[in-house]
Amino acid sequence: ISSGEYMPLYAANNISKGLRRLNTPLAGVICNSREAAAGREKEIAEKFAEELNSRLVAFIPKDPIVQQCERNAVTVIEGAPDSSIADVYRALAGEIMSGAEPRMPQPLSDERLRELSFE
Repeated sequence: ISSGEYMPLYAANNISKGLRRLNTPLAGVICNSREAAAGREKEIAEKFAEELNSRLVAFIPKDPIVQQCERNAVTVIEGAPDSSIADVYRALAGEIMSGAEPRMPQPLSDERLRELSFE
């Protein structure tokens, strides 16, 4: 799970390096949006996943309903089942349950990661 910002991408890339060292495939990348990168967050996350030899499993937009449900100690599915963000989480669950073939990650160089963040 990452966002389209440099430091979360950097952390996700480092996790991918560890997975590769452990010979463990990656099922995909989830982008938890922070509404960053001047509206290009999804595009950056898709490009990162592609260059990582993976896929963007889901793009989760920032939605105040998530924080409201957290404060009420319920999931979005419980607290706002008819909301559009609940549909996003349902789609994510479907993607995870589909069992898409995990692939061995190909971590980006630090230089390429910086370029991607500033393209």
